[in-house]
Amino acid sequence: IAERAHCAHVTKTLVEAKLQQFRGDILQAPPIYSALKINGKKACEYARDGQELPRQLESREMHVDECKLLEWYEPGQHDFMYPGDLEPALAPAARILLIVCSGFYVRSFAHDLGIACQSRSHMATLLRTRQATYTTSASSESLELIPAITYAELDAGEDIWGPKIRPQLESWVAANPMATGHVNGRSEETRRKKTVE
Repeated sequence: IAERAHCAHVTKTLVEAKLQQFRGDILQAPPIYSALKINGKKACEYARDGQELPRQLESREMHVDECKLLEWYEPGQHDFMYPGDLEPALAPAARILLIVCSGFYVRSFAHDLGIACQSRSHMATLLRTRQATYTTSASSESLELIPAITYAELDAGEDIWGPKIRPQLESWVAANPMATGHVNGRSEETRRKKTVE
């Protein structure tokens, strides 16, 4: 969502053009509210204590496979709110699809996109649909992706999440067969004899 006082010039065309600079290899500065440590203390702890960081957080190289505008909302066409507000923001908003490397800061991306558009912006919501090889997508195109169980599915009960997790459990059991024969250096028969003795 763009900031209200700085958003009159922010258009769908401008945002689409600026998204191009966030594709491929980019440098990204971590946010001050991160778990990165400076002198053994997390950056977020400095921020929460109202202290300045002893040094700036260094930008990191990130890789963005995909950065695509999915939906554009003109002011008054969405329900997104500024933090602390009770009414929807009178500013444009966008839904953006990101496929990024590990360690990517989505909130920093939202901030940086606002700066690129000569405005200010923040992330109103985040929906993570994939992490490593796990996905919440019901119809994954890749056989390498493993369906993850969502909180909603857990709340719905085992009839819902059971069939989803069964193939994963069966795969694990097949890859990790039960040990037979000698266990801890003794066969079952030797253990029985020792127990009797």
